[in-house]
Amino acid sequence: MSTFEVGINTLTDVTALSNIALDVRDMATDLKAGNLLAAQRIYTQGANSALYDVFGEETLDKLTLKSMGQAGAGQWLDDPSFTFQMLGLSSVQDSAAEAISKHSNYADYYISTLLNDQTTADNAAAAQATTILTVHINAMHKLWEGFIDCTMVQKGYNPEEDQTGKI
Repeated sequence: MSTFEVGINTLTDVTALSNIALDVRDMATDLKAGNLLAAQRIYTQGANSALYDVFGEETLDKLTLKSMGQAGAGQWLDDPSFTFQMLGLSSVQDSAAEAISKHSNYADYYISTLLNDQTTADNAAAAQATTILTVHINAMHKLWEGFIDCTMVQKGYNPEEDQTGKI
């Protein structure tokens, strides 16, 4: 359970996910100061958010904005909002599978391109892009996953009996 200073209580601990906002803030500060390397490091390696395994154990790595912008291992294939986003980036003749294959790492590609641009105006947009393309969209995926988990529990799934870390 998380309790935030503004009086919001959550049933699950969302501290690590909420701390990703500190990475966005630090990236924006570094980009504004012209410290491109530090901003790139925050994007790729993380700075403020712990990363947890499927069993809720903290790992040695950090949660990164880069990893949040990658649809690795087909993790969002059943998410209708993800499919809709990928179809929006595709040609009208592409199937959903083709759209996902072509564009699933669009956010990471776009942000990485901005971070590697040597013009201040373009690389400064990288922090804004992480908020829109990574944090916001990742939150939508998490909501979808939560909905699916709740549906499974309503249908009789017991997470305490399952040792796979699914829920």
